Amino acid sequence: MKRILALVWLPLVLHFPAGADPLFESDEILRLTLSAPFTRLRAERKKEKRYPAILKLNNAEAIPIEIQVRGNNRLKKSICDYPPLKLHLNKKKVKNTLFRKQSELKMVVLCKTRSRYSQYLRMEYLAYKLFAMVSENNFRVRWLDITYTNKGERQRQNAFFIEQKKRMGKRLGLTQVHENRIPPSKLAHDQAVLVDLFQFMIGNTDYSNLQAPATRDCCHNIKLMEFKKGSGSGFIPIPFDFDNSGLVNARYATPPDSVPIQSVTQRNYRGLCAGNLHLQHAISVYQGSKERMIALISEDEFLHKRIKKRAVKYITNFFVIIGSPKKLNRAVIRACRS
Repeated sequence: MKRILALVWLPLVLHFPAGADPLFESDEILRLTLSAPFTRLRAERKKEKRYPAILKLNNAEAIPIEIQVRGNNRLKKSICDYPPLKLHLNKKKVKNTLFRKQSELKMVVLCKTRSRYSQYLRMEYLAYKLFAMVSENNFRVRWLDITYTNKGERQRQNAFFIEQKKRMGKRLGLTQVHENRIPPSKLAHDQAVLVDLFQFMIGNTDYSNLQAPATRDCCHNIKLMEFKKGSGSGFIPIPFDFDNSGLVNARYATPPDSVPIQSVTQRNYRGLCAGNLHLQHAISVYQGSKERMIALISEDEFLHKRIKKRAVKYITNFFVIIGSPKKLNRAVIRACRS
């Protein structure tokens, strides 16, 4: 039987991060117009190709940029009508705008125009907000009301920006780790267990804190960071991409083949046993955030009432598990990976 042997909490080394970029300082809806050859972009879906585009914020001056498609699962035409985008900006041209200091931005867009897909999008956005409640090491996001124009045609949808990893690193005093695979001993386990509990809470198994696919930098749906100049207590995993989670419950979502569950709504703890020393502290962090988490979902103005009810029930069940020694032992402690 796997157990928590002792309560050990080794806090991350103190540092003095910079503030958030202006683009991510506010939670107000950002209204934009993006003009590009979207018909061609959606038909071709070539990751290596960039397209000329024009970005406009309210009545401000138009900014020439480039865009390209990105992603993996959502890039497929069989999954999404609209592929995720990446915006490439010239820092000199955005110097005196809200986009100052930005060179590229990932944009998560509506997969399809059906109502349920707008709910998926909003719930994934809220997942980033939920994680920010338990860890300062997170990606910031900004909700968008965006109008796409293409040869005179206009289409208005929601989307959201994800903070660029380099800008996130600047804000937190971190730099990216450029390794494909790392041993568990190199992880900052206090942060890792916060991530693993979060993924368990939202029902996401489509991630890895230790290894990336093929030759990419570590890891899978995780950015692995470390303190600059080599200080700190290990590599820090920071999660992103939550559309395959049970909380979002997207129609196209399926668990990875390597995970022994049949549906993404089934929880499966993927944390390492080495993190169990930090588990009780992490649980206290989550329990201290419970009311704010529930309120974030239940008070959201974009979610439908039925979706809110299901999501609140799903999150509440997580707190039932971590609040019961018997259920915690069975679902988390004994389920940890060596």
